[in-house]
Amino acid sequence: MSRKGTWCKFLAILLVLVLLVPILAACGDDDEEATPTPVATTPAATKPVATVPAATIPAVTTPAATTPSVTTSDKPVKVGAVFSWSGYGAAASYLADATIELVNHQVKQRGGVKVGNVMRPLDIIKYDMKSDVAGATQAATKAITQDNCVGLTFGGLTGADGLAVSAVAKNYNVLYSHFMGDASINTDYTNTLNAVLSMQANIVPCTSFALEVLKPKTVAFIANDSSMERMIIDGQQKIMEAAGVKTVLKTFYQSSTTDFAPILTKVKYEAPDLVIAYASLGQYKAILKQMPELGGWGNIKFMGASQSSGGTGVITAPGSDGMYVSAYWDYSISNPGSDYWVNSWKAYAADHPDWAKKNGDVPSINILPFYQCLWGVINAVEFAGSDDPAAVTKAARSGKLTFESPAGKVTWDTSGLSNQTILIGKVTSGKTQILRTYAESPLVK
Repeated sequence: MSRKGTWCKFLAILLVLVLLVPILAACGDDDEEATPTPVATTPAATKPVATVPAATIPAVTTPAATTPSVTTSDKPVKVGAVFSWSGYGAAASYLADATIELVNHQVKQRGGVKVGNVMRPLDIIKYDMKSDVAGATQAATKAITQDNCVGLTFGGLTGADGLAVSAVAKNYNVLYSHFMGDASINTDYTNTLNAVLSMQANIVPCTSFALEVLKPKTVAFIANDSSMERMIIDGQQKIMEAAGVKTVLKTFYQSSTTDFAPILTKVKYEAPDLVIAYASLGQYKAILKQMPELGGWGNIKFMGASQSSGGTGVITAPGSDGMYVSAYWDYSISNPGSDYWVNSWKAYAADHPDWAKKNGDVPSINILPFYQCLWGVINAVEFAGSDDPAAVTKAARSGKLTFESPAGKVTWDTSGLSNQTILIGKVTSGKTQILRTYAESPLVK
């Protein structure tokens, strides 16, 4: 046979093999077991080729099921901000306004409020309660029944205001994230969320600090004349007297009091080792101003036990040096929530000079209750994955709601109270030196 003929036969055999191998591969499977008739192993009913796409479907759909894509919507998440923009309470309305403007900016920067897998804009609607209980009821009712707000926040400056808003919110099963000091609001109204520390939470920490650090033999108490503050002071007095500390003065003033000279004169006369006072930011400033006019504190130690005592306006006020204060946040604190709040504030202030002139270049503790109240509602909506008010309320009271707050990571329990800590420090040159940190304490019966 010629060489040409041999190559022709070789090429023919090679061509047959090339054509035959794909056919055999398509007809067979991964099992190498021999079969006498290959055609019989590929019945029409099984169609092995068709199983390849079917086998790959789970791999394609699984990521979509576990990490669904996030979409956007123009439908806003409405939150009702109930506060006094008129009447005597309007003096503090700048705190609410500053918070609303900053949080609106923060939410826009992050793309909105995440409801399920939909990013939606935030609409914070202001309702003026006009500094009275009737106004609080009307404002809260309008927010829920007319504007369909998913939750309410803020409230007035008194416990009565907070109770009025709580009652309306409970009636419609809508979440109310508040900064009222009385923890019993959360017990009586199960749709509430206490965004800050309750005043009752201060009883044990402040008393423990006094006994452990200040070691007084005599003490005087000054507080607003309310049932809650009377209860708090009774609790502290009980603990301190059990430790051998004598109470030489326990006096209460009206919430409108600005002249503390008569009370401070009594303090000077009794000359206790320690004075524990509950007051508003403005009243602390008045006390600090008026005591030097009466000759100063002398050897008397002065401790502010309410959270406002740690406010910038107090610790930078004349006469504040040496004062002991209670707070749940300080500018020196660094954690994810605090860093985010402070940096957001600084950046916004730099871009909005008029806003900064009114509210400051950095935040203060006076703003924090409003900030945490508003984020309390937003976090509850996102945790619920729904804008249904009942679902949001349930999520808020699930015992699993958390928030990276400026005070640290907060977890709310099923009673709507949080695990925030209490800081106690001493004021020196307009700054607070933190001396002790306490976990929120149980109520003292």
